[in-house]
Amino acid sequence: NATQDEIVNVIEGAGIVLKTASTETGNQLLLALQTLSTPTVHYYTSSGTWTKPSNLVALKVTVIGSGGGGSGSETADGGFGGNGGAGGGATIKHYIASELDATEAYSIGAGGSGGAAQVTGSNGGSSTFKALTATGGGGGLYGAELTVSATPGAGSGGDLNLRGSTGGFGLSSVASDVAHDSQGGYGGGPALLGGSTTSVPQDVAGANGTHCGMGGGGAASDQTPDPLAGGDGADGLIIVEEIY
Repeated sequence: NATQDEIVNVIEGAGIVLKTASTETGNQLLLALQTLSTPTVHYYTSSGTWTKPSNLVALKVTVIGSGGGGSGSETADGGFGGNGGAGGGATIKHYIASELDATEAYSIGAGGSGGAAQVTGSNGGSSTFKALTATGGGGGLYGAELTVSATPGAGSGGDLNLRGSTGGFGLSSVASDVAHDSQGGYGGGPALLGGSTTSVPQDVAGANGTHCGMGGGGAASDQTPDPLAGGDGADGLIIVEEIY
């Protein structure tokens, strides 16, 4: 009849293969409605508490850690650029409503500060939601040219756990050769979003991370007397998608 046809259209429109056995047909319409419903999406950039709506059916949570700060550069002639900070990790998990408390606290990791001249950058902070954790990227290392890159952040506790990208290495300058000044390493991109902070040439401070979870860039020195500071890593992010 017409009612049955309407129900079948909804189920098949959601991409679900219609089952006819009486033991298998109890929740097909519910699953179809959940699949087709448009979730309410929240983007959290500061720590707080999430409150479960009374009519919630399911929840998807994406947690992204912050980026590490870039390293400062060395003294001018013959010095090297600072290494870039690493990107934050990420984790994704799907919950059904009964798995969630009435309120759930969450925290957003702060981006690591760029290192002052001749100083290693600070590590980025972790972002958390319930049992999900995405650690921040490590700070760019000072004095580690082409040997050790910053450790990327990693996700844990989710259905899918991902690591960020390492920061780039700073490059040396050649003493008394303006054409070969040092170059700062790029900041690593966060898991899921990718990208990288710009690698800076010559007498330029490290670039700050431009979107959530991105590491700060390392500073570049040149023939001037003073070394420069690295860029700051970007803060983390939590995305909550509510399905009704």
